[in-house]
Amino acid sequence: MTFCSVFLGVLSGIIAGVLINIAIDAYRNWRIQRKNIKNLKFEIDFNIKKIDLLLADIQNYRNQVNGDSLPSFFHYFVLTQVITTTLGYMFHDRSIYKCLDHEHIGTLQIFYKLFSPEMERNLNNQITWNKEHIGELGVKQKVVQQIDALELGFKNVKKDLNTIKDKLK
Repeated sequence: MTFCSVFLGVLSGIIAGVLINIAIDAYRNWRIQRKNIKNLKFEIDFNIKKIDLLLADIQNYRNQVNGDSLPSFFHYFVLTQVITTTLGYMFHDRSIYKCLDHEHIGTLQIFYKLFSPEMERNLNNQITWNKEHIGELGVKQKVVQQIDALELGFKNVKKDLNTIKDKLK
């Protein structure tokens, strides 16, 4: 064997090994991306169901206000029960940008912010304030407006999540 034939054999082995590693890595990344999208769809479905429950709670809240029995309303809105694990991971590793456009990513960022511990605390503090001041002049009308805005916001988020889920198919 000559040096040239040994060199070409080693070089072709290295090139083949690199190409095989690139193909395996691409396949692994493709499978991970598919799994993440599947998990994100599951999270979106779960979160839509949670929003449906929140909408029912909002209706109960509205009934208490309209029935002039808000001081007996003792429900705590738990916004942080939504699942955002896969969404957070996909934002962190930037894989979300491969499957959604700018508009949908912006919508998910709004969703992420809306269901944060700060928003949960603010909403429940507002309800507590409303309960304490419901008898004052004009407060009931403002509470009804708040409820309308809250309900509309949750319905819009639900619609947006359905749109994103359809986009992921």
